[in-house]
Parts: sequence; C-alpha cells; structure tokens
Amino acid sequence: MVLQFMNRISTVHHWATIGIGFGLGFGTVTLWHLGKLIRDQLKPQRELHEVFMFNELRYQCLQEHRKHNQAGTKCVCTNEYCVDRLVDQIVQELGRAKYSIDLAMFTLNSVSLERALLAAHRRGVIVRIILNKYSSSYDLSAAISRMITLGVLVRTVTSRYIMHHKFCVIDGCVRVEQICQRRRRSFGPPQPTLINGSLNWTDSGCTSNWESMVISTQPQLVSTFEAEFNRLWNSLEAKKLPKLVQTSL
Repeated sequence: MVLQFMNRISTVHHWATIGIGFGLGFGTVTLWHLGKLIRDQLKPQRELHEVFMFNELRYQCLQEHRKHNQAGTKCVCTNEYCVDRLVDQIVQELGRAKYSIDLAMFTLNSVSLERALLAAHRRGVIVRIILNKYSSSYDLSAAISRMITLGVLVRTVTSRYIMHHKFCVIDGCVRVEQICQRRRRSFGPPQPTLINGSLNWTDSGCTSNWESMVISTQPQLVSTFEAEFNRLWNSLEAKKLPKLVQTSL
C-alpha cells in the first residue's frame, strides 16, 4: 500500500512539473509577444529627412501635364521640381496627421493646401494656425474666413515686428499627449513630422518663386519647432473675429 501511495505521489509530481513547465513556457512566449507589440507601437513608423526646391525648372513638364489633362489621363511626372509633385508632397504629409497640425505661416492662401487643412480638420485633426496680422493674405481672406468658420483655430501676431515663420508641425509629441488626455482616447502611434523652409503657402509662392522646403521626422528638430509654436501660441490671444467663433483647445 505504501508503495502504491508513493507511486501516486510520483505521478502527481510528474504532471505538476509538466504543468508548471508548460505554464512558464506559455507565459514567457506571451510576455515576449506583448513586449514586441509594445516595441512595435513605440517604434517610429518611418524616418524621413528630405529637401525640396521650388525653382524655374518647375515648368519643364507643363506640356506633358496639359497633354494628359486633355486626354483625361493621369500624368506620372518625373520632374523632381514639378509644382504639382511638390505641393502634393505637403498635401500627403497633412493627410498623414492623426492628432494635430500646428502651422506658423506668414502668408497663407494656397487653394490646394487650404483644402488639405480643412480635410484634416473634418476627420478630427485639431488644426491651429498662427498668422502675421498684417500679411497681405490675412485681412479675412476667403480661405482664412472659411477655416475659422468651420472651427480651425487661428491666432495672429499684431506686433509691429513681422512673424515671418513658415513651418508646420504634424502630430508633435507634446500636443498629442494633451489631446489624448483630453479626449481620453488614442488613434494609434503618431509620427511627429516637421515641414519647414522659405516657402509661404501661397499659390504664387508655389508657382512663381525660388523657394526651399525640408520635411523631417528627426525628433530633435520636430520638438524644437513644436516648443516654439506652443510658446508663441500661448503668448497670443484667440482672435475675436466678427461673426466667427473661436474655441479654446
């Protein structure tokens, strides 16, 4: 009888050992997959640092575009200075925004870029714009008026000095954290991105001038510009425009 009892104990110990080993192995695999998921979520989606030039070579492809427009076909342009390609590069970056777009711009009246900003606003991206009060585009231009009416946040610099910035921060880390805390929800990992250069977002700036533009996801660059935007934004009052409503977010 004692022998049978000892055999039972041995059998129980054997299966217990297998169960513990299986549990530890399963737990280790689960933790590894969980850790990988977290690492993938935190990992930057892409690394980008590109320079774009607006110059007189932008019209080398004009005839090709006209030919395709007349035929109703899409032009796959290979001209690196093509206006459509360069403006579309900005539009694509604005289209990637998940949380916020912070734009400091001396002059703003580009139809294509206005549409991209409004499209971002409509899908829930919080758009903030700082303008120079006395730039030719402000003075309640149709584009600015439309955006403010639809809820885009606009503040202006009224100093006798010029607010001459031309930069845009998309999904800056500080701003994303603020938005997530207020909305208590996340739309997935952001990709902080900076658009900066000499380019005013105007039709003439894109189609006539010699300009430069840099698009970068380099964290230190993005955070430096984001800090300056937030500092400037907080130093300004929400502009109370006639018959237009401003919100505080």
